[in-house]
Amino acid sequence: MQGGQLHYAIEVLSEYIEDEPSDSEIRARLCLLWLRKNSPSTSKKILDRAPEESWNNDNLHIMNGRLILSDIDEKRDKTGKLDQLLIIDALVSFDKAIELNRESGLAWLGRARALRYQGTHNDAEVSLIRARRLIPNHPSIPIEEAQLFLDMNNIEQANAFAIESTTILKNNPTVLFLKGVIAARMNRLDEAISFFTRTLEIDPNHIRARLNRCSATFVKDDLENALDDANYLVEHCPEHESARFRKAEILMHLGDWKEAEKELRELLNMNAGHPTGLILLGKCMIAMGRSSQAEKPLNKAIELNPSLSDAWFQRGELYLDFNRIDEALSDFKQAVKITPHHIDARLRIAAILHEGNNPEKAIIAWRNILDIDPQNRLARRRIEECKQTFNPKEKIISPKD
Repeated sequence: MQGGQLHYAIEVLSEYIEDEPSDSEIRARLCLLWLRKNSPSTSKKILDRAPEESWNNDNLHIMNGRLILSDIDEKRDKTGKLDQLLIIDALVSFDKAIELNRESGLAWLGRARALRYQGTHNDAEVSLIRARRLIPNHPSIPIEEAQLFLDMNNIEQANAFAIESTTILKNNPTVLFLKGVIAARMNRLDEAISFFTRTLEIDPNHIRARLNRCSATFVKDDLENALDDANYLVEHCPEHESARFRKAEILMHLGDWKEAEKELRELLNMNAGHPTGLILLGKCMIAMGRSSQAEKPLNKAIELNPSLSDAWFQRGELYLDFNRIDEALSDFKQAVKITPHHIDARLRIAAILHEGNNPEKAIIAWRNILDIDPQNRLARRRIEECKQTFNPKEKIISPKD
């Protein structure tokens, strides 16, 4: 519906509601038009004015659920978080609509989305099956199915539904965004960036598209463009934790440790218990030669989430700086216990054992690295050096590449 048509439809329905305030179907349509006009507050006012008897129809409960979902999306864009209490409120609205009319496909569709936000994927899938049976041609169904299977990490199914969505909706920003996420998950970063860029050309305020483009360009080491997106996000969504975290990461890769520290301090002011933010802050402190200030955030990160191998690794690095070798070795071993393929931690363990005149254990440690990276030249060279300690008169033969 074009702008002029939308305005005319709102005008006509508003006049009708003045004469027939109890008509729940027309009131719900009017609320939906205001929501599509990006005025949820006006839509909410119209809904709140509905007479009590009109709530005996499923339409107003569906509309109330939609408005709550809109509020959830708005808060997620601002903070990066889903409001779990609002999700429960949305579910209550859709469940009430279903109680009044079990054949309401829109109620089942709204319920599916709320359940997806809650992380209840199996129940969301059941609700979507019901919705597709009741309203098989509704364009939002394949979009919601694609998003659900993305959340379930079923990329093949998500891609199939995204393709279906493309045949129904041309140049829809949500569909383009989903295709971008799918491409990124398949490690097709150039394609992903293209989709995110097309999304932003249609909707410059699409926060998740900009955040994902920022992440993709960061992975490709396009730090200048990544920082541009990060700056936009922090400026427009200053409470968005993931945006600040990403900006800090980019600044660290650019070697701007002071500005990175500033962003991390802002992040930790918003959420003092952000484990990965604490890890980066510790890394910043070490890089700026303020190692004595790094132990506290790293200790807190480990306390908050002992399963983060990078926290143990960074604290091990810190203890190496302090020449607390035994403690460093212990932390590196813990990092490997959590993440067996943590190559940097294994390299540190092997180096400590190598320098500690323990050739038997050092050989085992270097061979563990070769199990992960068979072409690691350092490990192969160090194994030969260790062998020389057993046969010092034997000529050293360099390993073949």
